[in-house]
Amino acid sequence: MMQSIKDSVKSFFRNFHYVLLLLLLISLPISLIQTFVVDLRFEFIDIAQMQENPTDSLYKVAIYMLLTALLSSILTMLFIGVILLRKSDFEGKPVFFREIFEKSLTLLPKVWVTELLSGILVCIGLMFFMLPGIILYYIFYMVPYAVVIREEWGRYGLYVASRYPRKHGRKVLGIILFDLVYRFVLTVGTSVIMQMGSFTGKRYALFSAGVLCLQDLFMCIPYVIIAGVALSLPIDKGTQAMQKEDDTQASV
Repeated sequence: MMQSIKDSVKSFFRNFHYVLLLLLLISLPISLIQTFVVDLRFEFIDIAQMQENPTDSLYKVAIYMLLTALLSSILTMLFIGVILLRKSDFEGKPVFFREIFEKSLTLLPKVWVTELLSGILVCIGLMFFMLPGIILYYIFYMVPYAVVIREEWGRYGLYVASRYPRKHGRKVLGIILFDLVYRFVLTVGTSVIMQMGSFTGKRYALFSAGVLCLQDLFMCIPYVIIAGVALSLPIDKGTQAMQKEDDTQASV
């Protein structure tokens, strides 16, 4: 596993110019829209206004959260791209940026659908005393890697993702802990940098857009590392068994 992590880090820096291109084409426009359109448009929402007109304020907050969630979901294309870069490097295939970009766009809705299914299951599990939801989160944590690397989505994607913790439980648990700690540190660091900015208005929006792009760049690292580990973990036997079962049912 350590060798896979080292190879993934080397792969990240070897393909760093492609990562920067993905940031330029995906992360930068999303960050500019988030800061110059969404954040500036809804920055006037405060607690006092919510107390005076709660219905209107809650409506605006809901729109703000919806737009932010939509932009975040589109940003997933960036992380699909870096996973594909790691996959190409792992398989020893030449990297063609146009092919990576187009495939990222093609896989985006498949990742959305599969993550939506897993998210619904996790939410249902969280409604039952938290523990089932935590277990389901652990089971389906590898969903984006199952879709991008194994090219299975929907029900098959959920099944393939569940094979990782079933066959490599400790490694998946270690990956999850690493990812959670990394995200926490990165989020705190980004918040601190945001508060350091002494700008206002559009200058602060431009500063925020730059910080968000930098955050997205660092967020690519765990995706590359986890993709490298996922590529090194054998799970094909279970996938073939499921396909065989489906073929048997179809023949009957």
